[in-house]
Amino acid sequence: MLSREAPSVRLRVAVEIDGWAARRTAVLAGLGATVFGAHSLPGGEAGASLHTQPIVDPPLRRPIYLSFRRGLEPGLAAGLRHLLEVSVARGAQGSDPAMAHE
Repeated sequence: MLSREAPSVRLRVAVEIDGWAARRTAVLAGLGATVFGAHSLPGGEAGASLHTQPIVDPPLRRPIYLSFRRGLEPGLAAGLRHLLEVSVARGAQGSDPAMAHE
């Protein structure tokens, strides 16, 4: 696992690539490393063609937003909000299967 407690690593950024597919292609070609979201890799790819390593310290956070159209039936909006809250809570408890690849 990668942690700020690990020995210091010096990064040499030669190029920055935007987009999931382009970054995946560059890593598979041996051109460097990247950070993907835990659910970004297709099932089975992590471990098969890519080595994955969870980053644990400092914890990485990314804002997520729930958006829906104005006038959406209030019960449906509340249900969507509840599903999002449950999903976030499960992720916070470490039940993310993508993090099991070491």
